[in-house]
Amino acid sequence: MRALLLGLVCCGAFCASLAQAPPAAVGSEALSATLGFTETYDSSAGPSSELDADLGYAFWRRFSLHAGAPFVLAQNLTAASPKPAASAAPKSGSMSAAGDAYLNLAYDAPNPRLHLTSTLTATAPTGDSSSGLSSGRPTFAWTNNFSHDFDLLAPFFEVSAGDGSEAMNAALRARRIRTRNRSFTALGTQVDLRAGSGISLGNKLSLQASAYGVLPVGNQKIYSRLIKAQSGAASGSSGSASAGALRQAQRVHVIVGPSSLAADHGLTADLDFNALSCLEFDTEIGRSLHLDTTTLSFTMSWHFGGSGPIR
Repeated sequence: MRALLLGLVCCGAFCASLAQAPPAAVGSEALSATLGFTETYDSSAGPSSELDADLGYAFWRRFSLHAGAPFVLAQNLTAASPKPAASAAPKSGSMSAAGDAYLNLAYDAPNPRLHLTSTLTATAPTGDSSSGLSSGRPTFAWTNNFSHDFDLLAPFFEVSAGDGSEAMNAALRARRIRTRNRSFTALGTQVDLRAGSGISLGNKLSLQASAYGVLPVGNQKIYSRLIKAQSGAASGSSGSASAGALRQAQRVHVIVGPSSLAADHGLTADLDFNALSCLEFDTEIGRSLHLDTTTLSFTMSWHFGGSGPIR
């Protein structure tokens, strides 16, 4: 951890030196790189730390390609009991593991009347499924964001469709939404709706508030991020609502059930501060009304290059 903190300080110092140089010194307009460090507290899962690395390439003026992967540095995890009826208490601890690698292909169509950003996202099962960071399968999502700029206000509407929460989370992560990483990974067809507005608070400060809804279609399979899979451990099935599924995710690793298993809706608010040309601070709070959980995250990001993150 000391080595990591030293590395973060070095990156900050490097950014400060770049801020004194001409903009062209930051990097190529076509190539970009982003390194983000996030501290999160979830009322159901507890604290966690995550490192995200992203490489981007802009081409043909309106297209950009981004590839990256998250790495969980620390997260609370309990080993599932092979025999639920046994009197022995499950073992608790902290785990570190990689998440699913992702690839985003974005098309940006700016227009004074309606700004469209369309993104195709694919993930590869590089994550640790036994820790709930992956479903063990590739997932895909298609996201379309529509917005209009009214000077200080920028209302937007976003709709996504995909076959797993990891692809949806990768698309959201590209837009700085990190409080939607729930206490489980879901596999199954989902539609995600999000609407809200961005508010400019000056040259370096901005606020975004939104409401969201996750609408699963058909049967869902969820992998708990609270319980680690073990050989011979119990798995469960549920026909109850999502709140019941969350309680089961605290006891068993894999749960299979109807569409209501992965449903969710809630509110998010995000405050973004661009301290330097390549240094960004982001604070976000999310409230899941359906799961009755609250998530608070703080992210420090370093951006190098021209294409930057998807907005």
